[in-house]
Amino acid sequence: MFRKKRKLNRLKNIIIAMLLTIAMLGETLPVAAAEGDNEDFSIEYWGQFSDLEDTYITYDPDILPIGGGLVWTLAHKATRISGKFYKNAGEGIAIVANVYPDTDKISVGIIQPDESVRYFYNNGAFGGTFKLTMSGYYRIYATNKTGHSVNVVITYN
Repeated sequence: MFRKKRKLNRLKNIIIAMLLTIAMLGETLPVAAAEGDNEDFSIEYWGQFSDLEDTYITYDPDILPIGGGLVWTLAHKATRISGKFYKNAGEGIAIVANVYPDTDKISVGIIQPDESVRYFYNNGAFGGTFKLTMSGYYRIYATNKTGHSVNVVITYN
């Protein structure tokens, strides 16, 4: 049992390291669109924090260093929010997300210092870079509005 858990942790760490490497290069993962699906996988959406209030919100209060990985399980109608980290205007935050099952679409993005949100909404592996327009404390978040739980691995820098 212990050996199996150790192998799973090792696999999880390898996946996080690979995604973080891609994010640090500023690349967006190429993702093939399903037949008949013409979506752009790197469209950035904007909204307000109040848009998240129709979900069950869980906070991770610890302050995070920029450049890390998150492995979250999100229940249906759930949002998970990371701790805060400081960034200056003009910098960027690169995010790469990998959702399991890969057919489920979720929102993954940032909460800005003014409480507005910017996010990508997609399935499978996706991501991009948010160019920052204000200095202050930012948070990473993910929202699941599918009909069941999903797992997401997020790397950011």
